[in-house]
Amino acid sequence: LWLTILGGGFYLGGWGAGLATMLHDGEHCAFYRDRDECVALAKEYLADAERRDRIRRQGEAFVRRHHTFDERIKNLLGGYAFRNPLA
Repeated sequence: LWLTILGGGFYLGGWGAGLATMLHDGEHCAFYRDRDECVALAKEYLADAERRDRIRRQGEAFVRRHHTFDERIKNLLGGYAFRNPLA
């Protein structure tokens, strides 16, 4: 997930409660809850390149600001707990 978004890719993946607290569906990436929704969303996003690109760009900018290895190293070496920017 993180490397896909940091690499400039559009991420469509399975929803998880933990992930949903760190990224906004439809703003930073896209989540599906079952196979039928996955297929429907894949078709929807493939048909709407502008929307897909907007989400991709917003996701990359957000992850670069808040979810890089550099950020995690600062937390670990500085003894700081991770602060979720969406919390």
